[in-house]
Amino acid sequence: CHPDVVTYTSVIDTLAKMKTVEAAEKAEFFLEELERASGEAPEDRRLKPNVRTYTSTINAIGRSGKNPERAEAILERIEKMAKDGNRAVVPDVVCFNAVINAYGWSDVAGKSAKSFALLQRMIEVSNSG
Repeated sequence: CHPDVVTYTSVIDTLAKMKTVEAAEKAEFFLEELERASGEAPEDRRLKPNVRTYTSTINAIGRSGKNPERAEAILERIEKMAKDGNRAVVPDVVCFNAVINAYGWSDVAGKSAKSFALLQRMIEVSNSG
């Protein structure tokens, strides 16, 4: 019995519920571990992160109330992967909402403007097909 992407995503979801910076960092660690493992054995899809895995990590960051820029960096990373043809990580409305929430739950100056900019970006992505 080997852990797979569902196992890791479940652990990341659990970490998000802790609402701490430490839990967010651990979630990012698990995501990076999955990315490394899938890079080492690209034919093995059991450990390939999907949009749910990335969104769960974004949620963990957001719920910590700190560093929403890190959540947005993950969104940008998966947008690039999707552009490069990886259909398993196309950002969806849930993913964008998680980044918007990360800003909303933070104490970052200008968070309302940043959230609105993300909404505009989501609309542009939606309209571009």
